Amino acid sequence: MADLPWMKLGVDRFLGSSRVKGLPKGMGQGWWYLGLLVHQWARGQEGLPANIGELAEILDVREKLFRPVWEGAGGRIGMREFFEERGGRLFNKRCEDIYSEELAYRNRKSLSGKAGGIASAEARRNDRSTTVQQPFDDCCDLPQANSKPPSTPTSSHKNPLSPKGGNTARMRRGKGTSYRAHEAARDERASHALSEKARAVIEASKAAEAEAHPPPDAVRERAERARKRREVLEERA
Repeated sequence: MADLPWMKLGVDRFLGSSRVKGLPKGMGQGWWYLGLLVHQWARGQEGLPANIGELAEILDVREKLFRPVWEGAGGRIGMREFFEERGGRLFNKRCEDIYSEELAYRNRKSLSGKAGGIASAEARRNDRSTTVQQPFDDCCDLPQANSKPPSTPTSSHKNPLSPKGGNTARMRRGKGTSYRAHEAARDERASHALSEKARAVIEASKAAEAEAHPPPDAVRERAERARKRREVLEERA
């Protein structure tokens, strides 16, 4: 499959080309030329074979009919003049240049699209993390690092029940202590649950290991039971 499945063609320029009209009059004339351009485009930067027989086979025409159009006849230029040979291959220079330009443009668009997609995905990821974290901080009112406690409005009338704000300070300390105790209890429960899971995994692993590699005594016991069952079956028989 061609790297560029579509071909850029200046239709008016092609139909109005005096060189195309000057090709020898034959069954194909300019349409054979267009067919070779299409095949060159489909082959990418590989080019066309330089053998006239292979070119006629590409166009599905007889070489006898194609040769005069290719080499020129009756004082007219041949189609051969529209191609240049390099390394045993034929290239139409303008078709080659347009192909290279379009391929470079497509590659630039592809790289730009990939970069934009990566940036968009990163932005969505950051947005999700911010959206999840913000409500948690808002609802729990957690103390932030390096933050000062909120200031309480002062009044000229002192509360006799809280001289110099001592009770208020103790209440704030009590609230912080209660929160830390709650966090410690939660961490302890999580650690205990994790320990239970770990012990269960270890026990299951030990059981599987014992099943796969039983001790010698167990093996002997199994063999003895199997021997007794065989004896009982033989007696019954």
